[in-house]
Amino acid sequence: MTSTEQHEILSTRTALFAPLTRPDRVHKALAASPAIADLEDAVGPDDKDSARDNLADLIGDVTPGRLTVRINDIATEVGQADVAELARCLEATRGSAGSKAEGELGQTTGETPPAGRENGTSIAPFAVMIPKAESAGQVMKVAEQLPDIPIVALVETARGVANTTELATCTPVVRLTLGALDLAVDLGCEPQGAAISLARANVVLSSRLGNLPAPLDSPEPDVRNAEATEGAAQRAMTDGFGGMLCLHPTQAQIIAKAYLPSEADVEWAKEVLAVADGVGTVGGQMVDRPVKLRAERILKDAEQAAS
Repeated sequence: MTSTEQHEILSTRTALFAPLTRPDRVHKALAASPAIADLEDAVGPDDKDSARDNLADLIGDVTPGRLTVRINDIATEVGQADVAELARCLEATRGSAGSKAEGELGQTTGETPPAGRENGTSIAPFAVMIPKAESAGQVMKVAEQLPDIPIVALVETARGVANTTELATCTPVVRLTLGALDLAVDLGCEPQGAAISLARANVVLSSRLGNLPAPLDSPEPDVRNAEATEGAAQRAMTDGFGGMLCLHPTQAQIIAKAYLPSEADVEWAKEVLAVADGVGTVGGQMVDRPVKLRAERILKDAEQAAS
């Protein structure tokens, strides 16, 4: 797929939810992080239609590659209506891009570049998050109506956990995410319980098996507790998650900072990479290939943060 290669959801450390009943909040969220315009949990049953009506204007206003839309369960009529409206938005967006390209380039080249391409790079106008993702068939039902649109699979049921590898190896899926609170309800356990820990490991391992970016962890529900968010981010990083979902803009800042390598980590990494080929020691610790690979990752993260 081409459009999936250029969307921030593949690499972002944070993704911030905002209700589609309030497009102004979505724009505010985008100032802090790539945003997830929510048609599901953040929108009441009586407001689904009006929230969906905001999609076209929002997608037209937002820079391609920054916005993700969380739809409702695709097994419901509401979810199917969400996908149908996104398909209409996609057709309008690609049609507009093709017309613009033809007007600008047609006279000089006689050719029209594919819609959605800028400077030779394909950029998806939006991504889609599927809640309660459980199977490749479920994903493909959405993908068939939204060709080349990146799909994020939100794992938040027991069946979803059992099928994380199936989801991760399904071509339209570009990233997995975990919904620990809904999963805990489905399992009848606490969000900090052993069953959730197992699910976390499954999501991380399956992402690696599917050659996907490291997954995004479940959001910290206590949005006013900075220490809780920082602790959750540290745990997410330790457990192999590439970042976290967010419920408030301040959480995005805290999480991004938590993922930055410390000065001590950077100095350690430099010392490790200064060791000659073969096996040596730094601070009494043996330095071999796995340790050097970790050091390289730390320096890469530090360079990206500084750029």
